[in-house]
Amino acid sequence: MTSKRWTTLIALGLFVSLVAAACATATPEPAPEPTDAPAVQPTDEPEPEPTEDMGPVSMLDGDPTGQNVVFWTPWGTGVQQETMTALVAEFNATNEYGITVEEIAQGRQGDLEQAVNAAIATGELPNVTAGFPNGITRWYGLGVIAALNDFMSDPVYG
Repeated sequence: MTSKRWTTLIALGLFVSLVAAACATATPEPAPEPTDAPAVQPTDEPEPEPTEDMGPVSMLDGDPTGQNVVFWTPWGTGVQQETMTALVAEFNATNEYGITVEEIAQGRQGDLEQAVNAAIATGELPNVTAGFPNGITRWYGLGVIAALNDFMSDPVYG
């Protein structure tokens, strides 16, 4: 396989993963204080029985339909950025949920990391950003990015 195809496949995989992450909130809810009361109050109504008509149920909060996603990229110019722009355009034209991705090229990797670090300070973060391990590790440690496992394995949207 040519390096251009590998680059395209890697970029597509990264893009899909990042879009999935953008469909959820990045700020976790604080854990509730423990109480002695039961977590679930019993009701007189029985739970509905599963039927064959019930399809898979998403484990994620929210519906991605119609979402606008701001996506920052670090590829500057050239074939990598052109490939990502084409992937974003294809995704915007074909995704079944009507999600619109606004791709914003931040320049090179160093420029992207500076932009994200500044956005962390102001709280004006993009929904999704590409990144390299050094930046992603720092941002994860600051609690401003989410792991993708739950999104990728969701039975409806994953």
